[in-house]
Amino acid sequence: MICIFAAIVFGILGIFNLSYRRLAREAWKCVLRRMTFRPCNAEFSLKLRINVVGAIFRRSQKAAAVINKYFELLSWIVIILFLVTTIYTSIGVYNYVRYQTCSPFNPKDCLIGAETCINYDAGSFWQGLKRIFGIEGIADEAAFQEVGLRIGPDSAPTKIIEFVDFQCPVCAVSHRVIDQVLTAYPDRVQLIFVNFPLPQHRLAQMAAETAVAAAEQGKLKEYTAQLFDSQPNWTNLSSADAVNVFMGYAQNLGLNVAEFKQTAASAQTKDTIEKGVHLAIKIGVNATPTHIINGKRHVGVFSIQDIEKTINEAAPR
Repeated sequence: MICIFAAIVFGILGIFNLSYRRLAREAWKCVLRRMTFRPCNAEFSLKLRINVVGAIFRRSQKAAAVINKYFELLSWIVIILFLVTTIYTSIGVYNYVRYQTCSPFNPKDCLIGAETCINYDAGSFWQGLKRIFGIEGIADEAAFQEVGLRIGPDSAPTKIIEFVDFQCPVCAVSHRVIDQVLTAYPDRVQLIFVNFPLPQHRLAQMAAETAVAAAEQGKLKEYTAQLFDSQPNWTNLSSADAVNVFMGYAQNLGLNVAEFKQTAASAQTKDTIEKGVHLAIKIGVNATPTHIINGKRHVGVFSIQDIEKTINEAAPR
């Protein structure tokens, strides 16, 4: 097994130093012999041992003596650690490509990638690769308008399309940024919510249905602000209690509660939400919040500075 590790290490070192290329070739020959159930060249094993122990001997004779004595055992330990590291690295790369984070179940533990709420069943590794290389397909604006809930004028040059789960805590953080943007640029920005309730959020579907109902009565901005601002108060409630809370929000905003309740429960509302979910999956969205800003995708929370740059590029003052 040590010849496999040696082939990889000397192969990499050989890119930068010619003296290691011969050792890399001998190591690969050893690997091929092992694969065909033949013993490795004893001379190569001895040469490898001399090279390793000799390099350490120049720095510490005691350490070199210990390594020489337990060379085979230490070789196996190094190989096992190398294999474990390779496996975990591969898993991390796969997760990052598919889910935009190396740790999808605990995004905060990952040093790279965006913090989001993830639909673990949506998207694929292939769609992730297309997204990274900028070749993924993004639906035209008409598709988003059909299933989206709009805040702001249709004439606005900057369109922020947000795939949203109202029970996602990261969406609540993102909302605070977007609300500042809508307040600062009321005529230049339009927000389009596309509902993407995640399976792990028990009340997300209900919240999405009530948002559609609020939009029907012209109070989408105020109602969704109430949902996000009070999210910790309702996210752990039972379904029955959540209904009462959502009806209370509607009543506080002066909505027709009977009409609100009827719209939220309608088949048309459920169909609109389902179309939004299908659209998200079709274009490879598997996390909330995911934004498409003037045709460019952004996963997670964006900064005020980033969106202001986009706004000014779309329509300079």
